Amino acid sequence: MGKFLVLALLFSLSPLHSQDAVINKSKGKIYAADADGKAIDVKKVKTLREGCTVKTGPRSECEVLFKDGSLIFLSENTGLKIEKAKLTEEEQDYGFNFFKGKVLFFVNKAKRKFHSYKVRTPTAVCAVRGTDFSIIASSESSRIGLFEGAMNVEKDGESRELQPGHEAVVAREIAVADRLSSIMNKEKKRADKLRKYVEGVRAKVEKRAEFIEKKLDKTREKLDGLYEKQKGKPDKPGN
Repeated sequence: MGKFLVLALLFSLSPLHSQDAVINKSKGKIYAADADGKAIDVKKVKTLREGCTVKTGPRSECEVLFKDGSLIFLSENTGLKIEKAKLTEEEQDYGFNFFKGKVLFFVNKAKRKFHSYKVRTPTAVCAVRGTDFSIIASSESSRIGLFEGAMNVEKDGESRELQPGHEAVVAREIAVADRLSSIMNKEKKRADKLRKYVEGVRAKVEKRAEFIEKKLDKTREKLDGLYEKQKGKPDKPGN
């Protein structure tokens, strides 16, 4: 085995696509497309990357899981595009374009130097500093309910801050209420029921990440040893 092949194997073990997400669970008709608009067969391919779009049909729902344990629950007749999903040891940078429907977000806000989580709807931009929130959007208005953390809602240069238990309705302007509507109260109850499940999923993600990292460390050690043996040895003709 030549030196360059050893290095290629070593780099192939790096998490080059750490921003990838997966369709963790789904029910009914789910449609997905890559950044070029090419359809993805979600029955065979569960991976979603930057630029991918996910849509749910009638009586359908979808759960998207990110590698940091963040989860997004798409209800029926919902469309969402992953515009940005960057995750490194120092950076957590997400951006979504939410076309229509209803989405419940569980953001796993990790301790990183840089954190950005933005959701763009047809009528607003949500800069999220919180963890749990729901958005119901159409082409004419957006209804945003914050359950935990903090959030800025922006439209046409205007910015309003939401606190837990607050709700914003954004149409021609931003209207903020210091209590949740009956619709958002139902979403909060749904979030409360899902929270234990979300914590369980995150525990599995963390455990799996630790397992993979240990495997990678052992493999890197073997490859480093092999590289040292190959160092200084001329490659055979044809290699």
